[in-house]
Amino acid sequence: MKLFSIRHSLALAATFFVLGKNPLTVNKKEIMAQMIIKGKEMIRINPTNKTKIEYSTTQGRTWFVRYISSNSGDFNDLTDTGKEILAMTTKGLYYSTTDGRSWFKRN
Repeated sequence: MKLFSIRHSLALAATFFVLGKNPLTVNKKEIMAQMIIKGKEMIRINPTNKTKIEYSTTQGRTWFVRYISSNSGDFNDLTDTGKEILAMTTKGLYYSTTDGRSWFKRN
């Protein structure tokens, strides 16, 4: 069994709380793709507005808007590759090299 860090556990707990879901019955793959940890920040897709990317530097206690626009479509999944963040949206695959501040379509 893989043990999770305290920061990772807090991220999961914050997501479950916001979504109003029971952590025992939630699909972990679905939740994990909604939020990533990059450096000292947690970055997530807003649970009620999928065109909004938010970040937290307080381990999920407070969230701030980093990006909001319908130009990229609704965000569905986030992945950190190290160099960039990839996002699957309703308009295709997008990438950000600015920690989610701006998004560009991957051709």
